[in-house]
Amino acid sequence: MDIQYLKNEEINFVKWDNCINNAYNGCIYAFSWYLNIICEDWDAIIKDDYSAVMPVLYRKTGPFRYSCNSIFSPRLGVFSTEILKEEIVNAFLEKLSTLYSVFSINLNKYNKVKASLFNQKPKVVYECDLIETYENLRNKYHPDINVALEKAGKHKISVIKNVKPNDFLNLITKKHVLISYQIKKDDLINLRRIIAFVYRHGIGEIYVAYNSYNELCAACLFLKSNRKSNLIFSAITQEGIQQHAMYYLIDHYIKKHAGQTLTLNFENISVPDKEKFCKGFGAGAYFYVNVHQEKRSFPGNILFRLLKVVQE
Repeated sequence: MDIQYLKNEEINFVKWDNCINNAYNGCIYAFSWYLNIICEDWDAIIKDDYSAVMPVLYRKTGPFRYSCNSIFSPRLGVFSTEILKEEIVNAFLEKLSTLYSVFSINLNKYNKVKASLFNQKPKVVYECDLIETYENLRNKYHPDINVALEKAGKHKISVIKNVKPNDFLNLITKKHVLISYQIKKDDLINLRRIIAFVYRHGIGEIYVAYNSYNELCAACLFLKSNRKSNLIFSAITQEGIQQHAMYYLIDHYIKKHAGQTLTLNFENISVPDKEKFCKGFGAGAYFYVNVHQEKRSFPGNILFRLLKVVQE
């Protein structure tokens, strides 16, 4: 097994993207254009001639360099054109550990790793296959979902797609709006760049919900790739929560995409009770792991944490 660590300038991006495009577990988060947006200088670990790859996002804090996750790429890990065996994923992580004394990486659900390897934390993601007809999918809804949809209809919630990006960005920066996760100024810039790219290439959609006064009360950004639709960011106002606008929006999205070979990922849905919401729409729970390591001397660890606080 030939596994190499490559600096960004050494990566063959054509071969990289071919691997992600043909990988059985490929996803939009792992394409080079996407990684270029969320991390200026990402590196890579590759097997053989790009038959399996793993992006390595990293940051610098003072003299310290560490590998980490990004809020815009919730799951990365190893991607492969062949079914992955546990020993291959282990080898990738062991290679990473030789270069970074501190790292944290969220693997994708197809990455199985030795239980005793480094530190591990299980996580869950909810997904729903949309290949069936809308009628069949609707029959799987929990009764509470149907009640919420009826209430949203009475409030005259309406849903459209592909609004102006600025309308979406203005919503998520308003006060008292529930969003997928807190974002900083740099994150907002990256989100704007992601929207611009996916709109230009037709691989992203923004669905929004309006109340009876034609005011924006909920929104979701979906990115499509590798037969998956990833809900990367969402927002909802307090009024939208009370009027069940997100239920109406997601039902509308499912209705428009039913019958397609597409898996809807609910990872970043912004609702008060995420688990109940996702299961209510018939989504199944899939588990993945965060693998992390922190090996540093005591004085070095204190200095690193102090510098990180100052940087943030």
